Amino acid sequence: MLYLLAYGSGAAWRPLFYVYLKDTGLAGIQIGVIASIIPVVMLVTQPLWGMGADRWGRHKCLMLAMFVSSMLLSGFLFNTFFGFLFCWTVIVALFSNPVSPIIDSLALDHLEVRPKLSYGHFRIWGAIGWGVVATLMSFVVSRAKMGLIFPAAGILMFLGWLVSFRLKRPEGKHSAFEVNWKNLIPVLHNRRLIIFLVGVVFFSIAIASTWTFYAVYLDDMGASRKLITLAFAIQGFSELPFYLIAGAIIKRFGAVRTLLFTFFATSVRLFLYSLAPTAGIAVSVEAMHGLAWTLFLVASVDYVNKLVEPKWRATGQSLFWAAYFGAGMIMGSLWAGFLYDRMPLKRVFGLNGAVVFLVSLLGLLAFRINFKRAKH
Repeated sequence: MLYLLAYGSGAAWRPLFYVYLKDTGLAGIQIGVIASIIPVVMLVTQPLWGMGADRWGRHKCLMLAMFVSSMLLSGFLFNTFFGFLFCWTVIVALFSNPVSPIIDSLALDHLEVRPKLSYGHFRIWGAIGWGVVATLMSFVVSRAKMGLIFPAAGILMFLGWLVSFRLKRPEGKHSAFEVNWKNLIPVLHNRRLIIFLVGVVFFSIAIASTWTFYAVYLDDMGASRKLITLAFAIQGFSELPFYLIAGAIIKRFGAVRTLLFTFFATSVRLFLYSLAPTAGIAVSVEAMHGLAWTLFLVASVDYVNKLVEPKWRATGQSLFWAAYFGAGMIMGSLWAGFLYDRMPLKRVFGLNGAVVFLVSLLGLLAFRINFKRAKH
């Protein structure tokens, strides 16, 4: 239920947020600046949220983040001035960003005492929430004002906060650990973890445009608001089968091989965006989302979880989120916004597709030993 409602809340407002900004009259670079705020805040505060969750309680931090963000989301309707939207996005991001990684950490806690399940069995409900809510919002925004996306998101997050009262922490091996800040040093000195996070940053830079400018890309191609939100619904539903089989794929091929495969698949996806002649064909490319994104996410969570001690689980996952949705998205969003003012988004996607392909080749080179011998 937490995954369902938290990701449903995100689906209610994030797919159309940048179209909303475009409708207010913001320029491409201004949209890029605001798009970079969420990852900037994540980069700066997410590791702190993770360490705080490990130190003072993941459940407590989750409840705080969900309640405050549910109260703030409707505030986007107060003003459409760039300065206000900039500041309000900072505040919303501060409390909404940690929700997903903390839920991931709690799910991993439960897996410790339920070895027959996998991360995908929990995370699939986030995809269901995203797909269902995005589908519903496609009908809402086609018949009502765009501004309804924010109160809808706030209501769903508030319901998630109510559900969080029922959550109980399982008694696993991690329960016996006493968290000491001095013991964090080995996490930050973990060479394999740092190399992985650096690779994630470069990968994220190249694909940031698919997160921040995809809706604008469809809008520029003449897609209706309904078609745009349906595209994000396809994203969510395309994830479902891969969450069920991701565990088996990683067990068979290893996390490193799976990650490299998703890099190459993402480059193909970007090239297809650049070649799509119509919005309808561009939306059909979203069927690749599950293959490219879901396997990447599950393999990354699995890889990081094995590189850090259980007591620093939330910290490890927060570092991954800070690298992907933080550092990478900051530079990637600004880069995409800069390019958008100078060329069509089709060309932006094509250029970034070439970058992802290069990153894939570098990743293959960097992890060649693991690719041949190790299965993580």
